[in-house]
Amino acid sequence: MTIPRRSWRGAGALVAAAVVGLTGGVISAGPAVAHTPTWAVTCSEVTVDLTNYTSDVPNTVTVSVDGKDLLPTETFGREFHKKLALP
Repeated sequence: MTIPRRSWRGAGALVAAAVVGLTGGVISAGPAVAHTPTWAVTCSEVTVDLTNYTSDVPNTVTVSVDGKDLLPTETFGREFHKKLALP
């Protein structure tokens, strides 16, 4: 009776390929950058600063006060900065 022997070389190559594949995915993944919306309100104005947005898609911003548009919908790219006087 012959007992089939398994080649560890094939299994080792599979494990090595998996490790290289997983490591490559981790190494090639760049750092994430989150959107950074900030705003400040005083008695006389609203300051809006939007940063780190992607320019691949249109981004929009609208500012409303008491149901009325202080800033109608405006499209922007990667960043948006504006000071708006309150009525």
